[in-house]
Amino acid sequence: DIDRHGVDIAEIYEVVQYEGNVLSRLYMLVTAGTVRMWRKKPEDDMLNDLSTMLTAVQHPIRGLFLRYYLLQMVKDKLLDLRGVQGAIQFLLMSLRECAGLWARLRLEDKHARQLSSSTQPEMLCHLDGTRHTLRLLVGAHVVHLARMPEVSRELHAEAMMPELLRLSTTSEDAAGQAYLLQCYIEAFPDHFHLSTLDSVLAACSQIHWRVYLR
Repeated sequence: DIDRHGVDIAEIYEVVQYEGNVLSRLYMLVTAGTVRMWRKKPEDDMLNDLSTMLTAVQHPIRGLFLRYYLLQMVKDKLLDLRGVQGAIQFLLMSLRECAGLWARLRLEDKHARQLSSSTQPEMLCHLDGTRHTLRLLVGAHVVHLARMPEVSRELHAEAMMPELLRLSTTSEDAAGQAYLLQCYIEAFPDHFHLSTLDSVLAACSQIHWRVYLR
């Protein structure tokens, strides 16, 4: 509020861009940028710009928390800013980025690499400790997609399901496939799955054979 604080939010958004630390700068940009979007819808696509800037953080854990923070900041006004199709596209794009960061944790975790080379194949479909702890940062995107009030069977089948199933089946390990598929199945109502049962079963046939499909 410029009358209360004497500084316009657009000016604050410009000032925080000079912060030297990349991670701190991005958190402040998300905070100031979302407030600016709520006060006055900018002419440029600020939400897309913010999402693009987050790719500067390549550390998996920091990147996951940063994207989750952006999701929490925009989730209540996402439909007003982008409309139904735009909101779906944003959430799917953010989910792809989070899934990629989350998958990299497996490659960087020494314990996970030991499990992958273990002689005990039953361990292949269990998440290592780090990914298990951070799994909700990824699954939150699927939950928000499923809770959008404007989602219909047709919109689910055409705009959401193909990408969600693709992410589930293209994960590089059995544990990642199991979690992403579980998120999708549990987040959306049963009647959505019944109307697209052939596609869901086709995706299940591409899942690693060690994944227990209940």
